[in-house]
Amino acid sequence: WVGSGYSFKEVETLSVKDTPINLAILRKGDDILYSSWWFESHESKTSNQWDWRWKAMNNQEKFFLVNITCNTKDQLESQVENLLTESIIAENFITKTHDN
Repeated sequence: WVGSGYSFKEVETLSVKDTPINLAILRKGDDILYSSWWFESHESKTSNQWDWRWKAMNNQEKFFLVNITCNTKDQLESQVENLLTESIIAENFITKTHDN
């Protein structure tokens, strides 16, 4: 976002469906986007970078960044609710890679 000229405004952490998420307004001139993100593994969801890094290091959890960016706050709220209701990480989604 920043590399594309956007600046973060009104960054906050809040809880939606008992999941901590980050929420921000992104501005670039007159352009405004609403964005939310969190980190998710099979075992946990968190908005905190230190939390997911600690769990990844100590518990070997594999985390993914979940990011949603929309044109309106209403669209964002709807999409966040949808993703938090469903499990976005399928059991067979994570695949192992092998060195050749």
